Amino acid sequence: MNLFRVIKQLVSISEGNTKLGPVANISLPPVKACKPDVPCADKDCYSLKAYKLRPTVKAAWDKNFQTAIESPDDYFDAIDRYLKARSYFRWHSSGDILNQGYLDSMIKTALNHSQIKFLAFTKRFEFDYSALPENLTVVFSMWPGVEVPDSALPTAWINDGIDERIPCDAFVCPGQCTECFYCWHMQNGQAVSFKKH
Repeated sequence: MNLFRVIKQLVSISEGNTKLGPVANISLPPVKACKPDVPCADKDCYSLKAYKLRPTVKAAWDKNFQTAIESPDDYFDAIDRYLKARSYFRWHSSGDILNQGYLDSMIKTALNHSQIKFLAFTKRFEFDYSALPENLTVVFSMWPGVEVPDSALPTAWINDGIDERIPCDAFVCPGQCTECFYCWHMQNGQAVSFKKH
């Protein structure tokens, strides 16, 4: 059987989107795959609209979630096989790291593909990020009202015109990942800000 057909039976990996350009990424359902009580879960989640309005998107993200929960080894094995000829990969255009075991598998995937730069934004501040390899950048997503964690990891800030905690030296996202790939190369202590979308 065709390798990509086998992978597609287990997971749905996007070949890119308008913001990421041609950067492959995998997503999980918004809210359901996020930390409970995230402040963006109601009306501010940018992924929720696509999830509700596009049946194919909902089906793909739900399939990913189901496979990640029920067969995590198959989930990460399918991603691993897909990644053979990639330079960049984004975890979770929607959704978040599910648990410490999921993070550990993300780390293992990055170690297996040292030629690829991986990126993940997360509001799951409670996990152990001490074993991150150099090619996996995890950025803490700072939402208005979310307490700043005691961590050196890079931070991403939503510029809503109100939150005054955004570092003055934060890199301002130009809006298209393929213009700079800044986030994939952020170092500890660095910050990026995004317009609220």
